[in-house]
Amino acid sequence: MRPRPPALLVPLNGRNPSPRERDILTLLAHGATMTQAATALGIAPSNVRNRVDMMRNRYAPTTASLVALAIRLEWIEFRVDIGSRTPDS
Repeated sequence: MRPRPPALLVPLNGRNPSPRERDILTLLAHGATMTQAATALGIAPSNVRNRVDMMRNRYAPTTASLVALAIRLEWIEFRVDIGSRTPDS
């Protein structure tokens, strides 16, 4: 019998990301780097890095898993339009 993967643990303290943290997560989900996210939001890159580090300590071990968690828990809205391109013929 194979061992089950570890369960996704989310703190139940009611502390969800702030609106600014959600803005950062949204930009990261759309492929922006931390520097690009900082520029788009008009804040220092170190501010973005610090907020991402705090969220990683609180919720998920990597930035990718943090973004995936934000999408899964609907902290951010992320839509992918599949099939919007028409084939070239």
